[in-house]
Amino acid sequence: EVEGFNAFNWEIAQAGMFCLLEDFLQWVEIQRSCYLIEECAVFCKGDYVSGDIHAELRATNEWPLPVQTAKAGWLLGEAFRILSGHFKRVTAFQVGADNHGRLQPKPQAKQKTSNSMSYLVQHIANAAAERCANFGPVVAVGSKLVAEVNGKRFLLEHGDNIKAWSGIPLYGIQRAAAREAMRRMDGGRGYDYYSIGHFHVPNWLEGRILVNGSLSGTSEFDHGCG
Repeated sequence: EVEGFNAFNWEIAQAGMFCLLEDFLQWVEIQRSCYLIEECAVFCKGDYVSGDIHAELRATNEWPLPVQTAKAGWLLGEAFRILSGHFKRVTAFQVGADNHGRLQPKPQAKQKTSNSMSYLVQHIANAAAERCANFGPVVAVGSKLVAEVNGKRFLLEHGDNIKAWSGIPLYGIQRAAAREAMRRMDGGRGYDYYSIGHFHVPNWLEGRILVNGSLSGTSEFDHGCG
């Protein structure tokens, strides 16, 4: 249905994750020829599972939602364990308030973090990596989290609160970052970078806004959108 532009399943997901980790660790080793790199911060921002939020997903998902959750938790935990072998400290900053993992048919604000399969994915992953003494998670209670890394503060959230139209909503993302900056000016809650996921396409906007890509790549939906 995507004319051969992509394929995705559980086997490809595992291969993609381990390839990503291998490339990242090779890059770190190159950087270590000039810099002291002892710690790793992982930003986890949800959409770990395909979920059941659309009828077409329920009809075509490779696995039922509980199975997706177990497998995604295991795979994320494996990533934590692998990274822990290459750094003195690995910290996973986790925001599980997303849209694909939610258990309600419509988005919710209250209990958005806990009423989601992403809550379980993170707990499974953290349990899988708990034997690594140098690993530690920081789990957001709500939908946002400020993570301090190497003296810089990153505001993390999933990003499904940003309205999208005509592809990546650049102006919507800019407005969201500006609103957050204004409301956090007082009380020491400001930030240096704004980091989101949700849109499945990697972007680095204005030098301060980070948008994650997606492990799954092209789907029938974005293929139809061109």
